[in-house]
Amino acid sequence: MFDVITIGGATQDIFFISKNYSVFQDRLILNWGEKFLADNLFWDVGGGACNSAVALSRLGFATAFFGKVGLDIPGQVIAQRLKQEKVSLKFLVVDEQAQTSTSAVLAGNCGERSIVMYRGHNDNLLSQTQHFSSLSETSWIYLSDLGSSTEPLVSKIVDLIDKNNINLAFIPGQHQLKTGLKSLSPILKLSKILILNAFEASTLLGSTGQNPRDIKEMLREFSVLGAKIVVITRDKQGVDCFDEVNFYHQDAPLVKEVVDTTGAGDAFSSAFLAGIINKKDINTSLLWGNKNAGSVISFYGAQHGLLGSL
Repeated sequence: MFDVITIGGATQDIFFISKNYSVFQDRLILNWGEKFLADNLFWDVGGGACNSAVALSRLGFATAFFGKVGLDIPGQVIAQRLKQEKVSLKFLVVDEQAQTSTSAVLAGNCGERSIVMYRGHNDNLLSQTQHFSSLSETSWIYLSDLGSSTEPLVSKIVDLIDKNNINLAFIPGQHQLKTGLKSLSPILKLSKILILNAFEASTLLGSTGQNPRDIKEMLREFSVLGAKIVVITRDKQGVDCFDEVNFYHQDAPLVKEVVDTTGAGDAFSSAFLAGIINKKDINTSLLWGNKNAGSVISFYGAQHGLLGSL
């Protein structure tokens, strides 16, 4: 029996680090056809569900990861990292025909970065679910960054959670957000925890940049849709939460130097979940999330700074 099974992506992250990237109005400028020389290079393992599996395992939970890698060197590196971090490989899918998801992270100053990502067919897990019923062997499912063509899989997960009374932490990815509220309604109703950033929340609820939504209003709307605990992160403005009764706020963590923000959301979400599983109150759980995120953004990569205690 697992405490948590995380479902989603695992990637190889390659960081091209430079202080000399040209940025204009929040746009990275690279001249087409020219060569840019980075100052440094860093390799790491990433992917939302993989990061969170490692984070939860470090915090002492029996954790498994359900995702796909290729039968290539990056896939072997990811499998080895999960094994080293004591994450169960029971549900790890190794596909001989797939290439492991890979991200090129162009990292600049103060945590700024742009990411070019290849996902391929690594989100297509539905064809690899001969042991799908075994996913019920857990107290929690942590569902994160599934890519395109995953609606049938999400539907199966919804049925599994509903029939087996499994707790769900839902951290939707870009594709899930694009499907809209109507499509997400069944899974929102089953979400014990829902975590989004402010942009994701406002986009999903249909607001525009010219008419930003009030945070408490958005928290309340997601609660009405069924989520028991709703969390909206707001970068330097901290994080807000609603648990069907009360509103909560925690300021952003104080960090001496922000090196790289990759994986900050995964670090926060997994540590917040850890607090809830350990029956901590909301404020303590938010503090745990901020502490883990603050540690991660002090290093390059999404996993190097993950904490082993909070």
